[in-house]
Amino acid sequence: MQCYTNVSADGSGNRSVAHRSVNRSTVSPAVLFSAMSTEHSRDATAREAASNAVSSPLAAVEQISAIVPARNEETAIAVCIDALLTQLEIKEIIVVNDQSSDATAEIVRERMKLHPQIKMVETSSVPQGWVGKNNAAAAGAKEASQAWLLFVDADAELLPGACARAIEIANESGAGLISFSPVQVTASWYEQALIPFVYCRLAKKFSYEAVNNPKSCVAAANGQFLMIHRSVYDAIGGHASVSSEILEDVAIARRVKAAGYGLRFGPGQGIVRARMYRSFGETWEGFTKNIRAAFDDQRAAREFHSSIVSGCSHARRASAWASFSARHSSKAASRSSKASARVFATP
Repeated sequence: MQCYTNVSADGSGNRSVAHRSVNRSTVSPAVLFSAMSTEHSRDATAREAASNAVSSPLAAVEQISAIVPARNEETAIAVCIDALLTQLEIKEIIVVNDQSSDATAEIVRERMKLHPQIKMVETSSVPQGWVGKNNAAAAGAKEASQAWLLFVDADAELLPGACARAIEIANESGAGLISFSPVQVTASWYEQALIPFVYCRLAKKFSYEAVNNPKSCVAAANGQFLMIHRSVYDAIGGHASVSSEILEDVAIARRVKAAGYGLRFGPGQGIVRARMYRSFGETWEGFTKNIRAAFDDQRAAREFHSSIVSGCSHARRASAWASFSARHSSKAASRSSKASARVFATP
């Protein structure tokens, strides 16, 4: 969950991005964040700069390199890649096979036979001081050739028009980083109990309004959909600058904002969805690992951790009660059915 060199003339100091507008006929204005649109509509200087950039012969239609770090993602990688293939703005898909021991690589190779825009990069080891995912993302970025780098988790599924909407928002706002928080797919009781609980609390700490406000120091992004311009990525030092960060997405967003570049973060309804975890162990490990990294205040982190433990305990009891009630209701219905059968069978 954090080149353009134009500095806005409104005194805010925000560096803005100027790039050619794409065909917007298929993009509904309703999908743009109202805060982005309002802010942009009031900034006549930014509009003029963007207009000048569009008319410049140096401007070009900027497209996307999608980068997917993948480690043992055989259950999700096919859906992820197939969704990326539908995005017209994506000109290459770079899957970084991060030492997978399952069928991830085989699945990618099968799609490479049919789609030449898919490439696969292999990692062999993780350098000292690096988190594995950050190393894989950096390896993918080195191979990317397009102006925009879209980092996507292997468990994320982009919906039709997702990249067009992201480019639209980038053009409207001049931001160098666009990120969406995916709609979280929850299938089990522990996902339904924990994931909304966690995200509601994270939303209080990283509100979209604060993140998108250039005067606020709050910065955040979601690594499941994080699109950053190559020039901004290079300017902040790429993933090498956050090599040891567990929450590299938030760290990148902070560096982008601190460097004076604009960022836009918003909800992913109609844009991207994801199922993060598929077992209780994965869910628990994933959230407990990330909680302390998300909170600078360790006391707040401990309180958040305790609230998750409490919430999980309540969810377990609720699930057990629901299971008991379902079994009891089923048995009662069975007895009633048998009684009815006897009644109708009576001569």
